Amino acid sequence: MPKQPALTIIGCGYVGLTTAAVLANCGVQVRAIEVNPERLATIKAGHSFFYETGIDALLASAIKSGALTVTNSYKEAVPGSSIVFSCVGTPDNPDGSSNLEYVHEAAARAAEHMQPGTIFAQKSTVPVGTGKELEAKLKG
Repeated sequence: MPKQPALTIIGCGYVGLTTAAVLANCGVQVRAIEVNPERLATIKAGHSFFYETGIDALLASAIKSGALTVTNSYKEAVPGSSIVFSCVGTPDNPDGSSNLEYVHEAAARAAEHMQPGTIFAQKSTVPVGTGKELEAKLKG
């Protein structure tokens, strides 16, 4: 069976970490980026910082097999990936609107290391029109 192309997941919260664990256990080479040092250490030890039935076993297996690597470095995780999933948080601003700071930062930092033809998939919940804003960032 040919080796699967690598993919990168930015943000190891509920959506990102679960996606990374499942895909890595399905034979996909996954590189995950987590910038929170405490979360990063927990994940590297094969554990989740939140409860989800079965996720610790999936993480431990994926990390042990090498199918999942977790880092805080875009430079290590993004080059060579055919798909980059952005799963970063979108906390509320005081007025109730979405804070898109992390979304824009993730796109800009990933763009620095993406190769031509890499697919950037925005999985975070964002307002209408955000895709067009990110597209402009990623074209550069």
